[in-house]
Parts: sequence; structure tokens; C-alpha cells
Amino acid sequence: MNDFRPKLFQRQTEEEETEHYIRLCRGEKLRGVEIESNLMCRFKSDGSPYLTISPLKLEEESRDPYVVIIHDFVSSTQADRLISLGRPKLRTSMHGTKNGTFTKSNIRTSKNAWLKDGEDPLMETLTKRVQLVTGLRASQPKEAEDYQIANYGLGGRYVPHTDHLMTNPDPEVYTPWEHFVGDRIATLMIYLSNVEGGATVFPRSGITLWPEKGAAAFWWNLDRSGTGDENTRHGACPVLFGDKWVSNKWIRYNEQFQTAQCGLHALGKFQRP
Repeated sequence: MNDFRPKLFQRQTEEEETEHYIRLCRGEKLRGVEIESNLMCRFKSDGSPYLTISPLKLEEESRDPYVVIIHDFVSSTQADRLISLGRPKLRTSMHGTKNGTFTKSNIRTSKNAWLKDGEDPLMETLTKRVQLVTGLRASQPKEAEDYQIANYGLGGRYVPHTDHLMTNPDPEVYTPWEHFVGDRIATLMIYLSNVEGGATVFPRSGITLWPEKGAAAFWWNLDRSGTGDENTRHGACPVLFGDKWVSNKWIRYNEQFQTAQCGLHALGKFQRP
């Protein structure tokens, strides 16, 4: 008999992380009611004229790490357009290694493509919305990466990982450009299709995000000191039925010195939108 007890918000062995990942993918609840009962849904406008007319529909999924779902971030038509722009450019996905290089493997079984802001009017519209919603700068290459369009077929998955990349203590493994733009401070991921399975799960935090076409998930990868938050380790569950499409926008740290200022406490966290 497997006497399983959730081990959250602390270091996990590879075996422990895998078991948490599998259980979350099955739809099991690993967090206690004392955590989930404090999560809220709300409309948010931040005094913006644009958001006053169309306020954000926020659903809190976690307070620490701060993870939210923004419902109706894009329309169904916009989601379909992003897929049509990305489909012709799809290539087998790669993932980062500890020495800063990228490789192909069964860790990530998907295809992806990259779209720049200038490729289509929709991309510029989308970036303006990303900036408005997150309060972060994301319109220039030094502020954020191009949009990644990712496609997961039947059984497609991505094992737990972090989006922040600069974890090697040897600075020589990183390029001058990486040092210039800094690490990935935040992730905004847009779900472009509805599927069965294919959830995004955070094994160390007990979070499960189920795909909903048009919704976007947002979380902070770094704390206020610029240190990576290991509780944001997350993975993509296998797709059981359908064709999963997502778009990722990774926002870089260094150009956010005015929009996401350092905290006075070493472990201070960002908590917006």
C-alpha cells in the first residue's frame, strides 16, 4: 500500500516530484482547504480606461507562488489566428540543459514555432494587452522573447521544469545577450485550444491549471531579489484527447527595473495582477 502524503513547498526528490506530477495530472487535490479556501475570483481594472470597459477576469490559483488565470484573454478567433500563423513554422521542441545548451529528448514531446511582433497586426495588439495586464514591458527584444507557439499531439507532455534558465553558478555558460536581458522574470501562457488532459501542474505547489481556450495563465518565475522560485517548477500533462495549442510569452528581468522593482526583503514576492 502506498502511504502517500503530499510534500509541498520544499525540495522533492526526482521520484517524489514525478509522483506529485502524476497525481496532479489525474486531477487529485494535494493542497489543504486552508490554502484553497483563501483563493478568490475578481474583476480588475487598475484604473485603466481600457480595462474599465473590459476588466480582467482573474481567478487566483495560488498566492505563493502567485499564479492566476485570466479568462477571455484572447477571443476564439484570435486563438485560431495564432495557430494558423504558427502551424507552418512548427519544428520539434528543444529544452534547456544545465550547461546552457538546448537539446531534443522525450522530456518534451511537442513542436513549436516563434512569432515576432511585426509578423501580423494581431501580435502587436497582443503585446499591448500583455503589457496592460501584467504591468511589465514586453514590446522590445530586450524586454521579452518572441511568442512561442507550441503544439502537443496525443500523449504530448513536458516533464517538470522551471522557466527561469540562468541557474548555473558559472556565468561563463551564458551569452552576452543573456547577461544583458537577464533571466525570465515572468511567464504568460495562452491556451489556444480545448483538450482532454494536457493540464499544467506545479508539483511543489500542488497547482493544476486545466486548458481553457482563450484563457491565459500568468506567474512570476523570480522573486523581488531576482532569484528563481523553485516552487514554480511545472510540467505539461499528457494530452488524452485532442490537439493542444498554447502560446508562451517569456518576459525578461533587466528591463523591468521600473515596472517590477527590487524588494527590501530577500524573499519578497511579486503579487499582481
